[in-house]
Amino acid sequence: QANHVFMLTTLFGDDDNMAGWGAPLFHGCICDVDDEIQYHYRSTGSKPKNKTAKSDAMELRVPLSVPKVRGFPTYTSAPDQPLLGVPIREGSLWHLSAQDRFEPVTFSLYINGFAFSTADGIEASVSLSPFSLVRNCRFQSGECSKLKSFKVSLLEPDPCCYFAVRSACEREADEERSDWVLGLSHTILLITDSLLPTFSVSCDPVEGIQRTSRRLMAGDLIHRD
Repeated sequence: QANHVFMLTTLFGDDDNMAGWGAPLFHGCICDVDDEIQYHYRSTGSKPKNKTAKSDAMELRVPLSVPKVRGFPTYTSAPDQPLLGVPIREGSLWHLSAQDRFEPVTFSLYINGFAFSTADGIEASVSLSPFSLVRNCRFQSGECSKLKSFKVSLLEPDPCCYFAVRSACEREADEERSDWVLGLSHTILLITDSLLPTFSVSCDPVEGIQRTSRRLMAGDLIHRD
């Protein structure tokens, strides 16, 4: 489970860049704050008074093994987090099942992940992270090679999810696959943007702060542990 944790870091320690961004599309992890704050969250579910924004997190799911990194927001990127809101796009796709065959599914894209269901009522949902990848792929032989496929890669060592578009017109199938890939890519971008504060990369030192005098570049990064 340690692979499902990442944190927002400030390059070269410019903490001032981290103030004032919107609510992230991930559950916060409060494992890196003191016992008093953790107890307050678990017992009341509200933010303690007179605490800094860095302690402002709501624990819904916390991995058992989380690095104790103080001073940085830490999030879980486990793929089984609840999907938010209503679907922003729905449609029919083909999914590569555990039996190495494609079967039709109803696919729903959400602002932080996707869900799909088979004709016999089996449902699955996956929440994405900034480290998820989506790209076109192609099978070399068999019936699968006739489909316009794409894969969604989650965090290692999690497996990839394979989906495909089938159409009598190859051009239409290509266009529909591109639409799904772009939609999923945009979702990943939204997730990433929701975690980063509003900032601009800086190459200049901050007046009065000695540690920035040797700065080459400063900004915010998302680090996967």
